[in-house]
Amino acid sequence: MIKYNLILILLLPLIYIIFSESAESDNDCSCPIEEIFDSNWKDGVIKSPGFPAKYCGSLDCKWNIQPAENSFIYAKLESFATEERYDTLDVYQTKWNGSELIKLKQARLSGKRYDNPVDHLRFSSSINGGLLFYFDTDGSTHNLGFRISFSRVSNDGSFYHFPCPQPFYLATNSSQRLPAFRLRFMDACIFSINSTEAIKLTINRVNKASKFEIKIFETENFPEPYVTHQGGQLAKIERHSSFNSYPLIVKSTTNFVSVLITSHDMDNNIDVPYEIEYVAVKPCKCFPNNLTLCRIHPLNLLSPGFPEYCDNLNCSTQLSLENPLNTNNYVESLQIQFNSFQTRLGDVLHIKMPYEKRELISFDGDAQKISFFTLDSPKFILNFTTNEVGINTGFNITIKYIKRNKECLCHGTNSNLKILDGKKNSLQYTFDGKKCPFMDCFWEIEPPKHAKFYHRLILKFNLSLADKNGEFVEVCPKNFNEKNNACQILDKSNVRVGNHMEFNVSKVSTFLKRDASVGVWYHREPDKWIYSPNIPIRINFTYEWKERN
Repeated sequence: MIKYNLILILLLPLIYIIFSESAESDNDCSCPIEEIFDSNWKDGVIKSPGFPAKYCGSLDCKWNIQPAENSFIYAKLESFATEERYDTLDVYQTKWNGSELIKLKQARLSGKRYDNPVDHLRFSSSINGGLLFYFDTDGSTHNLGFRISFSRVSNDGSFYHFPCPQPFYLATNSSQRLPAFRLRFMDACIFSINSTEAIKLTINRVNKASKFEIKIFETENFPEPYVTHQGGQLAKIERHSSFNSYPLIVKSTTNFVSVLITSHDMDNNIDVPYEIEYVAVKPCKCFPNNLTLCRIHPLNLLSPGFPEYCDNLNCSTQLSLENPLNTNNYVESLQIQFNSFQTRLGDVLHIKMPYEKRELISFDGDAQKISFFTLDSPKFILNFTTNEVGINTGFNITIKYIKRNKECLCHGTNSNLKILDGKKNSLQYTFDGKKCPFMDCFWEIEPPKHAKFYHRLILKFNLSLADKNGEFVEVCPKNFNEKNNACQILDKSNVRVGNHMEFNVSKVSTFLKRDASVGVWYHREPDKWIYSPNIPIRINFTYEWKERN
C-alpha cells in the first residue's frame, strides 16, 4: 500500500502538468494580422486571443474598425489586464485620405484596467472616422487580456457621448484655430497638426472654472507611461493647474505636433475651455553666413530655436572683427563666452579657422564646463550640426573683442594650432600669467610623413600650472569632444614632474587610426575663487614616435 501511495505522489505533478498543457492547448492564441470591421458592422466585440483565459506570448494583433460616412465609432474598454510595461494595447484614430487609411495614436494601455488614465477607458472617433487597436506582447509573462465593445453611431445627436472633431490639420503661414467642441466627463480627443515647417501654438483659456487637461507633444514622441524624462513633450496643463499666464505659446522643433484634450469636468454642457491657434513658423533658422563685430558691442548668439533646436541642422557663420589692429605690442582678436551650453552628445558646435582644413575644437554635452574660449585670430568659423531634436537645450554664447599682449599668442601667429610631424620633438613655452589670463593653444602631433612602422607615441610633460579650476592640459586622439573617452586631462591636482602618456596605433583601433593624430590642448581662464596671476606658466613637453614593443 505504501508503495502505491508513493507512486501516486510522484505521478501527481506529472498529471497536473499534462492537464495544464491540455488546457493551454485548448486556448486559441492565434490572431489575424489585421481583422477588419467594415462599414457593415454596426456593433461588435474585440477580445485578446484566449480571453478570458490568458493570452500567449509574441502576439502582434490588429483590429481595424473602418470609417463610414455620417457616423462615428464609440468603443468601451470593459475588461483589461496585461503584463505591465511589456504587453501594450495602442489605440489610434483613423480616417480615409483618398484610398489610404491614415492614423494617429491616442492612447497606450498596459497593466490593470484602472492603472491606466481614465480617459483610456472609452474612445470616440470623429464623424467619418474609425478606430484601430494594436496589441503587442513579449514572450514571457501573460495575463487575462482584454475585452472591448464598440458601436457605430449615426450623427443625429441621440447618442449620449459626443464624436470627436476630425483629428488631422495642416498648418500654413496664416493663423488658424482648432474647432470648438464638447466632451463628456472622462472623454478625450486628440489632434495632429502638421506642416512643411515647424508649428507655433497660441493657447488661451476662456473658462477658468472648468477642469480640462491638455498635453502637447511632438507626434513622433507619444507620451510613454513609464518614461520619466521623455523628449518631445512640449507642454502640459493639468486639470487643477494654477497656471494662469495666458496666452501660452508653444513652439515645436519638428513639423508634427499632437494636442490631447481630456475632460475632468462633471458639467457636460460646456465647450472645451481653450482656444488653440496654430501657424507654421521657422524656429530653427540658421545664422547669417557672415557676422561682423565692432569693439563696443559684443555679439550674442543663440543656437537656432533656443532654448531648443531642430534635428538635421548644419548652420555655419564666419565671425570677423571690424578693422582689427595688429601693432608691435598687442593684437586684437575674438573670444567666446559660454553663458549656457548643453546639447545632446553628437550635436556639436565646431570652431574652425577660415584658412585651416580641420576643426580647431568641437563642443557638445556641456562644453567641458569652460566659461571662455580665446582665439588668436580676429576671425573664425562656427558650425553647428545636429542629429536629433534638442529639448530645453542648445547654447547661448557671447562673442566679443579682446585686446591681447603679443606675448600671449600661442605660436606667435594668428593661429591657435601648430602641426608637429617629426619623429620626435621637444617644446618649451613660458607665459606670464598676469599678462595672459586667457589662452587656448593647440598642438597636433602627426605620425612622421615618411615613416611606415611607427605605431607608438610617447608623450612626457613638465608643467607648471597656476590655477586650480581654470587651467588644464588635455590630450586626445582625434577631436576634443565629450564622446572621446580616450582623452586624458592634466590640471593642478594631478600635475607632477614627468607626466607620462602613451598611445598605441594599430591597423584596427577603436580610438586611433594609423593615419590619425594626437592633439594637445592647453586652456587657461581666470579661476573665479583662486586666481594666481604671478605664477609663471610653463608648458614643456617632449614626444617621440616608436615601434611597438
